[in-house]
Amino acid sequence: MDFVGEQGDERIHYLKVDTEGHELAVLKGAHEMIEQGKVDFIQFEFGECHLDSRVYFRDLFTFLSPRYLVHRILPDGIWPLPTYAPDLEVFHTANYLAIKR
Repeated sequence: MDFVGEQGDERIHYLKVDTEGHELAVLKGAHEMIEQGKVDFIQFEFGECHLDSRVYFRDLFTFLSPRYLVHRILPDGIWPLPTYAPDLEVFHTANYLAIKR
């Protein structure tokens, strides 16, 4: 995110985060841009690596849901996740899309 600021860009339209279990740390590093509504879409992965990093889907959902609608990316589209539920804690790799509210 520092690079974006250094380049004078004011917004990110599509941010893809695939950091093998460290997605939450990356998103927290971008908190200022996220809080200011400067990131339109965020794609992130959740899966087995999160067991090692001790990050749960609840953590990602809680961080993003005040400003984003979270969806699971499926082969034929996206599935909205309007609320967190414990059954979302499935540690098989899946991709998610957060769309700015």
